[in-house]
Amino acid sequence: MSVFPEQWQPVFQIFDQQNKEKIHGALSCFDGKPRPEGRLSDALSAAGIPCFSLDVWNHPKQDLTQSYGVQMFLDGLSRLQPRSLLWFAPPCSTYEWINRGTSGRTRELPEGRSSARMFDAEETRQFTARGLRAGSSRGHCAVEIRSLF
Repeated sequence: MSVFPEQWQPVFQIFDQQNKEKIHGALSCFDGKPRPEGRLSDALSAAGIPCFSLDVWNHPKQDLTQSYGVQMFLDGLSRLQPRSLLWFAPPCSTYEWINRGTSGRTRELPEGRSSARMFDAEETRQFTARGLRAGSSRGHCAVEIRSLF
């Protein structure tokens, strides 16, 4: 069984105590820019499944690499009943090995270039790993999706 991230525990406990009414639904992280073909959160909501969408495209305060974005995630997580869906779709441009043009990753330098974008990529990886642990430790179906292209 996965262990809830220790550094998130105190804040989560506050939200969990405040949010007594839980829903069976979903929380979509890095949901993307609203677009005509829709997002996961849009499709779930249209099917009658409540879904919280967290993405910097929705609002700058939903930046999941910042403490205020993490707090929004923990608040949303605390509102879900066990066996709800947690969906993580981190941006491919900062997350994937395939994107060597942006990251500067090579065999000799697998971490990539040192840059603000690479720092964001590391923050994204850390958030996603912690979010997956937090969700699975609470009995949710936690999924990370990555593009193959």
